[in-house]
Amino acid sequence: LIFGVCIVNFHHLRGPEIEYSKFADDNAEDKSLVWPYLPFQALPDGAHSFEETFSYFTLYYNEKGNFDKIDTNSTTLFAISCVRQIRSDELLEKDEEITRSSVQKAIVVILRQPIFGQIKEKLSIVTNAFFEQKNFNDRLIVDLLYQNLQTIYDEDTSFIDENDFNSGISLRSLVKDFKKEVLVIVKAMMLEKKVAFYGSNPTKLCQTEFAFISLIPNLINNLLDSSSPELFNYAKNLKMTTSFQTSDRNSVLDFAGFPLQIFGEGGVFAPYAPLQQFEDLKKIDYYVMGTSNALILNQKSKLADVLINIDTLTVEIINHDLVQLLTLSSYDKKWMSQILNYVTSSWSDSYSGFLGSDDYIRWQFEDYLLGLLSSVKYDNFLKKYDGSPPPELLIKEVDRNQLKHFNNHFIENWKKTKNYQLFNEFTDDNIFDVFEPKHIF
Repeated sequence: LIFGVCIVNFHHLRGPEIEYSKFADDNAEDKSLVWPYLPFQALPDGAHSFEETFSYFTLYYNEKGNFDKIDTNSTTLFAISCVRQIRSDELLEKDEEITRSSVQKAIVVILRQPIFGQIKEKLSIVTNAFFEQKNFNDRLIVDLLYQNLQTIYDEDTSFIDENDFNSGISLRSLVKDFKKEVLVIVKAMMLEKKVAFYGSNPTKLCQTEFAFISLIPNLINNLLDSSSPELFNYAKNLKMTTSFQTSDRNSVLDFAGFPLQIFGEGGVFAPYAPLQQFEDLKKIDYYVMGTSNALILNQKSKLADVLINIDTLTVEIINHDLVQLLTLSSYDKKWMSQILNYVTSSWSDSYSGFLGSDDYIRWQFEDYLLGLLSSVKYDNFLKKYDGSPPPELLIKEVDRNQLKHFNNHFIENWKKTKNYQLFNEFTDDNIFDVFEPKHIF
């Protein structure tokens, strides 16, 4: 699970660079050539404004070291960096190359799965201790971090459960901050558009993006294709699930068609993207990306269909073709109002109830999406009979035109996406016999 650790330094002439690393793989290639953006991802813009800040990012990797072509050995790694700085005159041992008044460095942990919440606290303690030494030539503590993490998280990743992925994510804060727009953003991601997040606080920026990802069931633990638009190993290995165990939630979600693969072929997830990566992103069809570089606000028409500003808590639909598609239906609005009411009325640090909790919000979105997927399959079924199937085949309690409650324009366009095509092809056509084909409200 632990791929490696490295130290990234801000050099006064050369800029950010990897100055030390320990990796678990046997490939001898220079990681700074394989991952040219890593130093910039690890030292995000604006990090100097904070005593401590974190950045989360994805890295494309090939297990056999064959980086020139995408194959079954190609995958995604997930990195978390912790950045601090110290005044140069406080250092006990000072390198000749230190010419600035302060030194900025990051310790980076690279993982095979994005269990950042679990790693973050330990990384914070170690980075702080590394700076407290006031001697950056002594890297023993970084070696010990690597050994310690290797011991805790050995090769077996099967013991990681959903809570490990969701650790450190606050859906309550997400709903409180973005209100009904939370659903607008989830729908924009489902439509495979360019969804860009901007925020001057890199930690909050990255955590917000992962909170949105976690609202699509089982997506956060199935992101191995998300670092390159050419990666789609998940789709290649997909098989139709024809049965499920009611006692096993993952089995139920699998049968229902989750996760929706919104970062399959053509798409990318770049939770922290530095300025250096912008040109690459402009060539990609769709993505979810985040940056703390304010230049995105000037380049938004080139980089975003939808721009979410974490500082101002605003959502701007840049691509006007999406306005009608992302307009919430009256049912959507009422449902989101209900969630928001539960969250705001229970807002306190000591709240331990269920209504308005993170679990409540996650399950509400799960039920919303189950209803949506089931309604689409039911509508497809009705269309086979030109809308008039034999009465005994109709679900009596359900209005035939359920899709209007999700916004027909949205559904029409979602059906043009790659994630819909995968869902439709590999999900049982009669899931509406199991999951009620109606809006949750």
